[in-house]
Amino acid sequence: MKKAMKIILIIIGVLILLFVISLVGCMTIIDKKNKTYYEHSEADGDIEAKYTAMGELETGYEEYAADDSIGKYAIWYPKELEDSNKKYPVVIWANGTGSKSETYKYFLTHLASWGFIAVGNDDENTRTGESMEKTLQFLIAENENASSTFYHKIDLDNIGIGGHSQGGPAVFNMVTKQEHGYMIKAVYAASATSSYHTGIYKDGWEYDISKVNVPTFIIAGTGMFDAGTAE
Repeated sequence: MKKAMKIILIIIGVLILLFVISLVGCMTIIDKKNKTYYEHSEADGDIEAKYTAMGELETGYEEYAADDSIGKYAIWYPKELEDSNKKYPVVIWANGTGSKSETYKYFLTHLASWGFIAVGNDDENTRTGESMEKTLQFLIAENENASSTFYHKIDLDNIGIGGHSQGGPAVFNMVTKQEHGYMIKAVYAASATSSYHTGIYKDGWEYDISKVNVPTFIIAGTGMFDAGTAE
């Protein structure tokens, strides 16, 4: 009986080990695919093909503590900035529900490789645009901080914002409701939470896209959630 139990325990141990190895292997493959996501995208035109690929610039990364609601500011940037006298355009990113800057790190690195200062934070509930406003205020301060990597390197006249899912309402509300919304020159929303849902959710989700008066690029899928009809 003891021998049979020992064999069973050995078999269970081997199965657990194989499961862990498989899990680690799958996670490694997934991370590699996420890191090279642009290689799995099909671009229809020459311009799309050019910018779908990584840019030629080496990138750097820095992060800074923020308040409890945001957690941190995460900045990806062209590494040449450290020794440059020129200013670089900015993209500020708004996370989808429950997501942090880590979720979008490869996308933001991609932007940095093309010459942008790409900035995220760890706000998991971005809808009001408040965390984007705080991020922009932080960048304004860093641009005047003589000890900062970004001292006089941030082109505050060329700021774009983007967001995914709940980050869609965030970008619209940043432009139309927040103090420094007037500084935003372009808006991008990916699968923005529809007005159908925001009207149900209330609590800061609502936005009025008719008040957005800067160039805006919106993309979404055709599934029922992206189409705004899911109940």
